[in-house]
Amino acid sequence: MAISAPAQGLPPRIQRLLQAAHSSMLDDAGHRVLRFVFDAGEYLDKEQLRIASYRETDGQPMCLRRARAFYHICAHWRIAIPADELVVGSQRGNIWWRGLRGPTTPQQDERHAHVQQAYQELGIAFGEGHVVCDYPRVLREGLRAQVDRIDELLRGVGADDPRHAMWEAMKITCEAARLFARRYAQAARDLAQQEDARRSRELLEIAQICERVPWEPARTLGEAIQSFWLMHVLLHVESPQVAYSPGRMDQYLYPFYRDDLEAGRCSREQAAEKLACLWLKFWQGDESQNLVIGGIDADGCDATNELSYLMLDLTRELRAFQPSVSVRLHAGAPARLWDTALELARTGLGQPSMFNDEVVRAALESIGVPAQEAWDWAIVGCYEAVVAGAEWGRTVACGVVLPMTVTKALRRRPAEADELWRFTLQQLGADIDAAVQAANSHEEHQARHAPSPFQSVLMRDCIDKGLDVYSGGARHNFSACWAGSIATAADALAAVRRLIFQEGALSVDQLADALDRDFDGTEDVRQLLVRRAPKFGNDDDEVDGLARELAQAFCARVTRARNPRGGSFQPSLGMYQVHYRGLDAPATPDGRHAGVTFSAGVGPTQGYNDRGVTATLASCAKLPHELAPDGNFLIISLQPGLLAGGEGLQRLAQLVRTYFEQGGSHVMVNVVDVSTLRDARVHPERHRDLMVRISGLSAYFVALAGHIQDDIINRTAGGL
Repeated sequence: MAISAPAQGLPPRIQRLLQAAHSSMLDDAGHRVLRFVFDAGEYLDKEQLRIASYRETDGQPMCLRRARAFYHICAHWRIAIPADELVVGSQRGNIWWRGLRGPTTPQQDERHAHVQQAYQELGIAFGEGHVVCDYPRVLREGLRAQVDRIDELLRGVGADDPRHAMWEAMKITCEAARLFARRYAQAARDLAQQEDARRSRELLEIAQICERVPWEPARTLGEAIQSFWLMHVLLHVESPQVAYSPGRMDQYLYPFYRDDLEAGRCSREQAAEKLACLWLKFWQGDESQNLVIGGIDADGCDATNELSYLMLDLTRELRAFQPSVSVRLHAGAPARLWDTALELARTGLGQPSMFNDEVVRAALESIGVPAQEAWDWAIVGCYEAVVAGAEWGRTVACGVVLPMTVTKALRRRPAEADELWRFTLQQLGADIDAAVQAANSHEEHQARHAPSPFQSVLMRDCIDKGLDVYSGGARHNFSACWAGSIATAADALAAVRRLIFQEGALSVDQLADALDRDFDGTEDVRQLLVRRAPKFGNDDDEVDGLARELAQAFCARVTRARNPRGGSFQPSLGMYQVHYRGLDAPATPDGRHAGVTFSAGVGPTQGYNDRGVTATLASCAKLPHELAPDGNFLIISLQPGLLAGGEGLQRLAQLVRTYFEQGGSHVMVNVVDVSTLRDARVHPERHRDLMVRISGLSAYFVALAGHIQDDIINRTAGGL
């Protein structure tokens, strides 16, 4: 497979699989209506098997009920191997998704309602997704080794030991995975009898692979890819959620790739074709599977390898929205890695995310992760950093909408700037405490009702502890609390401080009255707030300093909180789509009208960044990224013409390098012009392949809800 070739140079098999994937996301008129590949019937069949098992296991320990439901699905769920596939196992029935216009039928909607009713009746609950499991261990050892360890532990305890049921549940799920793989092996053998000689050979090879993995260690790249994918599918089976992320795949697949090439078992082109089959599998059932490339190894040396480049090139060749590719860039990263990542970024796919390796490692160490583990970080879902395979971080546990924190502080009628700051910190503490309390209550419910023995097998230390991942079994047990829309909050603080307490242009009562009226009849007040107060995103130390102080106070308070697993909370300075909370929020002291979005991630409030992208990046870099490992996302939007040619690539490189040198941790790039987006809003049939970055993932613009499309158009006009 010529990875550097244009899309039309893809092998015929990959072209057919690509076309089939695209077609499944279109309606009968050819309009894109789905954001990922979904099969409602497959979902409903799976969930009805789960429900049937629960009806048979009433009264048993919940971990065993969950494990037996998992086994029942593995034993009876429909098995199919579509034409051309080299990697088998379907994830199309992961979660329920109706898209913009379907694709479910009224009969399927009725079945889904019955499924939801049964969940309530039987107390069926699920885990959260948002995890990077220890795939490398199973690739090296196989599930058999995990069962051997469980059997050894079981021999040392009695049936009344509280760990006994969990170990039994873990063992059941491993045996279920073996059964699931062998059903695919049998299906491949059966299908081989009906196919031509070439396809028959492929199917028999699939059968041999599935007879072996994931039960036994993988020996070849093909076995490693298939073993990984079956585990990945089964994690979604256990808890139908999103953001199960592959982690550092270029690292753990590389030994198999290298050995296959050296032994002559496959060529680079054959390896690329197998990986392309896997890439298209990622389009099924989950839109936030983060795959990390590059970084360092345990000795601190650059870990980039040939698979790193192959995976970036595949993403470009396939125009892939999944997996969500993230690149770890550090001081010693090769120039080729920078160039390859930036070339991909300027294609307009919204891929890849680019992370500052040194800052993310420092952030993990700031919350207590030892340096000897912090080097092995990966991204969960959108942009949350975790220790790969060893951390259950509850990365979307809770959060605080900072503009509302500031607005509530103002309602206490502060008499001076210092009192406003004191009231803000008090309100911040109260808001964080309330968020943490709610998150911990949910976590305790989850531990009781959604133990996840298969995920626990795939997380470091859970087996040896005999504890479920949701009960503290993982090595690292964090929860996360995000700070939403820090720029809007800082703008509000700066406006009050300058216009009320420094200049005396307004009183607190005047401002409160204007906010209550959403500036109706007080447009002069709003114009003062908008035009005479400094705004974050313009490299202004006054407001940028307020944002940094607020972020530091937030991080310090968050890390004091504890969760039921004995771990601490970790901060995030931005979270997925929190800025849409502004659509239901009242007016704020920065001059924002009620019902208008807040700032997104660590970026400025829409329309307030007047000095261009360089100033925007400078402001954002002043925030304490080194204190917040759970994600500090920034999206910048650039015109395609700005990035054309060699000069354009250098311009983009300079922007990203400077941001990282100043202390920024994460940046994503949208490369699209506003006129294209506006035309796609009106004529979606003309732009069904247009992709944009929304928070931590890439998506087809025309398959997004209208309010999200409008927000992207407005933000792109402002370079955000």
